[in-house]
Amino acid sequence: MLDTKALAAATATIVREHVDKALAPVLAERDALVERIAALEARPAPETVKGEDGAGIADLVIDREGGLVATFTDGRMKALGRVVGKDGRDGMGPDDLSMELLEDGRTVRMAFTKGETEFAFNIPFPVVLDRGVFAEGKDYEEGDAVTWGGSLWIAQRSTSQKPDSADSGWRLAVKRGRDGKDAR
Repeated sequence: MLDTKALAAATATIVREHVDKALAPVLAERDALVERIAALEARPAPETVKGEDGAGIADLVIDREGGLVATFTDGRMKALGRVVGKDGRDGMGPDDLSMELLEDGRTVRMAFTKGETEFAFNIPFPVVLDRGVFAEGKDYEEGDAVTWGGSLWIAQRSTSQKPDSADSGWRLAVKRGRDGKDAR
């Protein structure tokens, strides 16, 4: 019987680890910007900061393109470079997340994509999947279930061997029953 609470807890842990790993570069960039802003805020007040020409900084604004613009006391303006994304947001959020079930039927691929940047990872789920009747020469993965000789077998590791052979990698899950009286 599947312990859904344990599966949910394990899944949450795996997802949390992968999301933390995917977001680490974004959070590092954010922390660097916070440090930069703190360093700017620690500077003396604008009235005391004067350039070689005697003009000080009167104001700082972020324009519509996300660039920082300085206005000086003599009326000049100077673009200082981009400080936030064009859309006004930094980093990635739920809208940047996509998920898909891979062909194996038990692995979910999660990807955070924004522009040309992508953080992707796969989360395998330890579930039993019915793969039908055993087919010789086919590769099976751990957790695949097949019928063979009237019994149900579950792969304990990757294998292509017959389920009833020695050290085949299969475990007998349900043994074939006896034929009934009216079996022909």
